[in-house]
Amino acid sequence: MSLSALLIATRDQIRHSLSLRESDCLVMPDGQPLPLCGEQFIAVHGAAWGPGPSPQESAVDEYFGVECTITRRIGHAARDRLSDEFFLRASQGIEATARKLIAALLKNRYTVMENANKLIPHEYGFVEPFRWSGCDPTPRVVGPEWFFSSEPEGPTGLVFTVRFDNARRVQPFSKMG
Repeated sequence: MSLSALLIATRDQIRHSLSLRESDCLVMPDGQPLPLCGEQFIAVHGAAWGPGPSPQESAVDEYFGVECTITRRIGHAARDRLSDEFFLRASQGIEATARKLIAALLKNRYTVMENANKLIPHEYGFVEPFRWSGCDPTPRVVGPEWFFSSEPEGPTGLVFTVRFDNARRVQPFSKMG
């Protein structure tokens, strides 16, 4: 329930802060968008779940990570037809979205933590919010398969992932859940 609660709270904060429709930002199993996504889609998905630094004698100390993968459609263009000018213009748009997302989540990271804790069924919720841990170095070009298309000249897009790590939860063994 911990990771799911964090993913839901993150998704809701992104939707609110970036004024997105529900269908433009969803919790997904990975970064891939829905087949019929719009021009831009943000997939919120789990990135990490592991032990924290404290001794595990009476409690579980856990850290969680979240990734937000931004997909932007760039049309029906063969990869070899993408000029540097076209790629740079599209990259600047996806980078602008990434910057808004980073600012929104960092500014509201305690709100995200509190909202995640409201979804956890007992009092041992997150005790530390996540931190921004980095991004892809550059957007990558994806082909029709990213959009679940079987057309060889189908849609292409750019994908860029933003990472947040170290959301911490400590709970006694007797309250695991």
